[in-house]
Amino acid sequence: MRRSEIFEAMEEATLQPPGTVHGDEALNAITGWDSLSGTEFRLIVLDRWDIQISGLALEKCATVADLLRLFGDRISD
Repeated sequence: MRRSEIFEAMEEATLQPPGTVHGDEALNAITGWDSLSGTEFRLIVLDRWDIQISGLALEKCATVADLLRLFGDRISD
């Protein structure tokens, strides 16, 4: 998967238009990002890539960069 695909999943979970997430922001700066959208994001990731992210791990993320680290070497770009 590409970074941009993860950003698209975040935008979908927060009901934001494409191009909203750039990767350098704090999660709390993204309009609509909260525990509910975090759960929606986790479900999107599970459905699209069969990757399970724990709610606790997601809660510990403060930035988009932190969130990307949860994917480890699965990101191709």
